[in-house]
Amino acid sequence: MLLPIDVDMRAAINHGRSSNRQCPDEIHLKRKGQPDDTPSLAVYDDGCLVVRSPAVGTTYWPESAAALGNGCFRTADLAELHAGVVFLRGRASDVINVAGRKVLPEAIEQVLAAHPAVRECVVLGLPAAEPGRGEAIAAVVVPRGEVTAAALREFLAARLPAWQVPRVWRFEENLPVSGRGKLSRAAARGLLNTSGATAKL
Repeated sequence: MLLPIDVDMRAAINHGRSSNRQCPDEIHLKRKGQPDDTPSLAVYDDGCLVVRSPAVGTTYWPESAAALGNGCFRTADLAELHAGVVFLRGRASDVINVAGRKVLPEAIEQVLAAHPAVRECVVLGLPAAEPGRGEAIAAVVVPRGEVTAAALREFLAARLPAWQVPRVWRFEENLPVSGRGKLSRAAARGLLNTSGATAKL
């Protein structure tokens, strides 16, 4: 699901490629009374959101990072720009690579969550056992009633390409959350690395 950012500003979208940045679209954020050097948002060819502004920090301390500098902060957030609205699609680090084919876990989670026996779910990538395959797609599911991995695989296979159907499954009473109450993908990955996961390779 695409999540819009409410920037609380009047935004004008400028189509076309920047001369010095690989940004197909750019949004200039404007508010009454602000100077012309207001922030702008853009999306690089790799899909990540970029923020440009004189207010952007110079570098990180004590170690610098290529993502920050020269008035530009390159985030790890995958985004799309449409008619002056920014839609967040997920984190670049969450992208699952299956034998060179890439998919965002949210795309699978949205379909899986539509199953009437699924209360909550999280999808992520695990190192594949087969050489050259990259990652295997895995799912942690909080069921609503009785359901099997086979039934969920069949449900997804009718709605997604076969390679996007999770091969590894685990059922839990609740999804792990962080101290802030947010879903913890790292903890979910830890569950899949312990006994109790079922695999179909």
